[in-house]
Amino acid sequence: GQKRGDVTKDVEAHNYEEGFSKELGPISSAERNLLCAVIHAPEAVKQLTIKEMFNSELASVAFDLLCKEDWKKHLDAENEQLVALIQRLSVERIEADPIELLSRVLDPIIDRWQMELVYDVTDIERLRINEPLVKWLSERQAEMHLEETRLTAVQAITSWLRSVS
Repeated sequence: GQKRGDVTKDVEAHNYEEGFSKELGPISSAERNLLCAVIHAPEAVKQLTIKEMFNSELASVAFDLLCKEDWKKHLDAENEQLVALIQRLSVERIEADPIELLSRVLDPIIDRWQMELVYDVTDIERLRINEPLVKWLSERQAEMHLEETRLTAVQAITSWLRSVS
């Protein structure tokens, strides 16, 4: 199916991408920050992150690599663009709670699901069927932005995403 994720780019992300070929496409700052968290805080986010969260082909391929055992040993065999990204992320620091970084990638995914479940539906009966899921997603999304409920909400959304991916 269609990949879900953040397609907006800020100026910083755009400047960052200029060195990359268009082969693997652009990467959003939210996705870049999540990959950085996967490198620097794998115990916090790796189990909660799934490939389907990445809209960018480059981010998706990078996540696959970072999931390999001893991924640093595999770097030589990889695409230059990917190696450059991983090396850069390896020296960057994460500036926020890793789970918060993950929630920033989930936001546009949830928003897109909401659009599909509510606005892309023409059948009233289908809307009624979708309503509990729409409500559940909205509640989890709100909880995701509160420090005390963030982890539980992210776990719930990730679990749900795994079930629909």
